Amino acid sequence: MELHLVHADDKGSIAVVGIFFQVREHANQALIPVWSKIPVLAGKHVLTDQVDLRLLRPANSSAWHYRGSLTTPPCSEGVEWIIMTTMMGISAAQLQLFTDHYQHNYRPVQTLGNRTVYRIC
Repeated sequence: MELHLVHADDKGSIAVVGIFFQVREHANQALIPVWSKIPVLAGKHVLTDQVDLRLLRPANSSAWHYRGSLTTPPCSEGVEWIIMTTMMGISAAQLQLFTDHYQHNYRPVQTLGNRTVYRIC
């Protein structure tokens, strides 16, 4: 699973921080407040509760960076992508709850094209 934290400024510039998750034995405590709302929010894209995003990112700040596009319509170009290299954990039950309510919420993987991917250490 990948979490996208989408940021936009008042000039229309967009940056996305991507964080990968892999199944581990224990639930991700930072996701519990958000995941408790999934059955109510399914099909919507707005969460009004406060979430401490610092708890959702890995302690290791190394990442990949490239310019790409949004993964949802209108798939706008010129988006600054920062993909964390360290995966976070999520329990099998947390992943199952998400996939039970959100199927096919992804865009097919795009080719690299002529993009350059940089490693940020």
